[in-house]
Amino acid sequence: MEKGFSASALIEEKLAKATMMDNAFMTAVLDDNPEGVEVILRTVLGKPDLCVVTIKVQRALQNLHGHSAVLDVFARDSSGKFYNIEVQNDPRGASPKRARYHSSLLDSHELKEGLVYENLSESYVIFITKQDTFGQGRAIYSFVRTETSTGEPLEDGTHIIYVNGSYEPEDPTADIAMLLHDPQTPDPDTMHFEEFSEKANRLKGKGGETIMSKYWEDVYNEAKDLGRSIGLEAGLKEGRAQGLEQGIEEGRAQGLEQGLEQGLEQGRAQGRAASNDESSRIARFLADSSRAQDIPVVLADDALRAKVLAEIDALRD
Repeated sequence: MEKGFSASALIEEKLAKATMMDNAFMTAVLDDNPEGVEVILRTVLGKPDLCVVTIKVQRALQNLHGHSAVLDVFARDSSGKFYNIEVQNDPRGASPKRARYHSSLLDSHELKEGLVYENLSESYVIFITKQDTFGQGRAIYSFVRTETSTGEPLEDGTHIIYVNGSYEPEDPTADIAMLLHDPQTPDPDTMHFEEFSEKANRLKGKGGETIMSKYWEDVYNEAKDLGRSIGLEAGLKEGRAQGLEQGIEEGRAQGLEQGLEQGLEQGRAQGRAASNDESSRIARFLADSSRAQDIPVVLADDALRAKVLAEIDALRD
């Protein structure tokens, strides 16, 4: 085992193989890229004039009384409609009940205190999946609430949509065919939409590993800060700051969504009790090795985690 490996070098290697179906790479490509988000929404919804005015990637929606969520991409258009776009390689992460929960969180964060329900904007939760979630061989599955006897739509403004990444259109030049192709290729030069390829090329080019490392560090710090502020708002007692910080570090391996929730739980109830947790071992080891800047990168990647754990075990032997 080579001691003190370079996280940047490993990120560079992974970037060469990364596609937009990889959560981290997709959110980096779409970050501050309204044109890229517009390509997805216009193609999926069939609305060529849709204009995106707001984008936030890895947006944390906190639920103080239950499960929290971190949205891959949150966007709002010029008419006030808002959208949550998620990419999922694992079918277990794209269950209809998860889509339902994302939709409910969007509403709860949209409706501010004092506003009436009619002020709720129309919302869309869109899952782009590697496999055919429903097994019916269609490119797009679109759901709205309906009356069970007549099929009449409830018209409550909520939409849940699944895009089947395994679908093979007859016409490869159709917009949906190109949209399904581009997120699954690691080579930006083979992408059809320049709204994706231009940003992907920058991320995969010289210095891209630094951008990605800094990107994840910023996301990690934002999650930590958010968790801390929510913990304070909820009235955490003594020791909450340390417990919250460690809780988020420990939860990072399971994604920012679970990291935030676990950080709150640790801050309220357990503090630093789970010191032997695998993620804590990694975080402490990197910090003690003056490699704290690598913590968010390593905790987000299974291959890097394995390398660090092997390094820790080697030092024990």
